[in-house]
Amino acid sequence: MSATAFTVGVEATIAAAVRSYFTKFRVLPPRALVVSRTVTPMGPASFETLLRAMTGAQTTSFVIVVHGHEDGSGLHLKLANRGRAAVGEKTTHDKLRRLMTIAARSPASVSAEDRQQLGLRDAEIGRLIGLMQTLRGKNIRAIEFRGCNLGRNTNSVARFRAFFGTQSFGAPKLHSFFGLNPVGTGANLMRAHQRSHRGTTFTYSQTFAGKTCHCCIGVNDRRKPQNGHLVADDNTTVDAWIQANFDATATRGQERRLPIHGLWKFPDINLNDPDILGNLDPRPIFPLARNARNQHEYRTHVVYSP
Repeated sequence: MSATAFTVGVEATIAAAVRSYFTKFRVLPPRALVVSRTVTPMGPASFETLLRAMTGAQTTSFVIVVHGHEDGSGLHLKLANRGRAAVGEKTTHDKLRRLMTIAARSPASVSAEDRQQLGLRDAEIGRLIGLMQTLRGKNIRAIEFRGCNLGRNTNSVARFRAFFGTQSFGAPKLHSFFGLNPVGTGANLMRAHQRSHRGTTFTYSQTFAGKTCHCCIGVNDRRKPQNGHLVADDNTTVDAWIQANFDATATRGQERRLPIHGLWKFPDINLNDPDILGNLDPRPIFPLARNARNQHEYRTHVVYSP
């Protein structure tokens, strides 16, 4: 299923990492969307800019990378454009519900409360409703949001799906991250790679045919990924790590920086566990990674609207 990926309102380094990722690893699980193109739309970083870009796309499946609210209530995108600026409230599920309510009135009308709650003028509200109706007319097959935590709120998943009128809508209930990380091999690098760690860094190791690959991820003050690198005994081990986590047929090739993507999981805290403070370190969940029960763990953390 061919899809277009959009990045909106994210840092340039993240947008570049998303482009690199979908150039190398085109298939996004769990619905196996094949990303044919990655685009950062021109214009203010707003929901309206995203909608306009989607209406002009040739595909009917989309991957959308944006920043999301921690509680899953919506996106860190203002609703509309006013000249060259993004305006209005942030794009949350309750704002989408209000837009859909306005659109369903007969005859259509905008109240003072609508304007106040959305932070928009009538023309701006009308444009958003028009774009919604246009997108519904595209008969969208699938939308995969990789906005952090959106799947944590079932109202968000249901209302975003209803707004777009898409057959399938999925979003993670965890933080989603993309990176473009240096990769190197050799015994000397394996011994000394920790010298390049900056601030708090976690190392996640996997062994293949008796050889080791270390994926090191540095975190910010909220303990979320912001940098990292990959080191291994040799390129064969790097290739095995890539195939276990991203694409069963891919290899490193000549790349010195490897694009990565994953979901970021903090441990669940069980107050009845006597070893509650035993391990509170976060960890990445890569797209093809399997847990101890041989289940695709990435899939279990993406929520779909019924």
